Amino acid sequence: MAGNFRAALQGSQDSKALGTIYGSVILSVFLPPRCGNVGIIQRSRFMRTIFVLLLLLAIPWVVFSQPIDTSSFEARRLRLCAVSFGVRGGVGQSSVSFRPYQQGQSGRAFDVGVFVRLRGDMPLAMQMEFGYMRTGYTTREFTARYGMPEDWLGRDLQVTQHWATLPVMGDFAYSIGWFGFRVFGGAMVDYLLGETLQAEGARLAPKLYEGLYHRLGVGVLGGAGLGAVLPIGSIMLEYRGFYRFTDLYRRDRIPMQEDPRQGLRGQMLSLSYYYTLELGR
Repeated sequence: MAGNFRAALQGSQDSKALGTIYGSVILSVFLPPRCGNVGIIQRSRFMRTIFVLLLLLAIPWVVFSQPIDTSSFEARRLRLCAVSFGVRGGVGQSSVSFRPYQQGQSGRAFDVGVFVRLRGDMPLAMQMEFGYMRTGYTTREFTARYGMPEDWLGRDLQVTQHWATLPVMGDFAYSIGWFGFRVFGGAMVDYLLGETLQAEGARLAPKLYEGLYHRLGVGVLGGAGLGAVLPIGSIMLEYRGFYRFTDLYRRDRIPMQEDPRQGLRGQMLSLSYYYTLELGR
């Protein structure tokens, strides 16, 4: 009896230790240390990038690896049963969280895009998009950026970015009659096309030198939608939020201060139209 109790206690302690290790790994990916060794910071950013790439690879595997009877030609023909093409557009807001702290306010954002959605014999589907997104925020700079007039320091600075985006998402969709519902999430690769700065009625478009920007980045996104499934296609009203793991700017660390971070995030309310081609029916 006592031996069984000690064994159970030891198993419980091992489970707690495993949970602690697992939790530490997750926190090291999403919550990097606020200051400290530069190598640790770089490894943490590398792990976040690897996480997004694995997510991009996992989505199609999860969607199209559902078990199905493949003993007959008919079953194999039903393996891919729907392909949807569509367009979407949305408006919302975006912001950038700075570390060390820097005053900032959210700005207007919008995005448009085209997509293709692949659904197997299960309710799970994979959606790939290609789009354009504009984000913005307002801040005050006390250290002049490259090419920025010094008299702009300490004044409200409106910043706008232009992006090319490539989201890959998995989603679960379900419909009852004409009513449709979907929940989705996945990863996104983006590329900074341009940035404009505006203050005191003047506008500046700095050159995107690689030493100043992280133009290519990765992030995550997710959301949900409600809509109508009609004979001419599906119309969905969707909410989605996104967060960019990759820092927006390349900034050197100031001694005795936090490591520089600029996390771009935003949320959109969008309208999407899907036209679906049923295959294998």
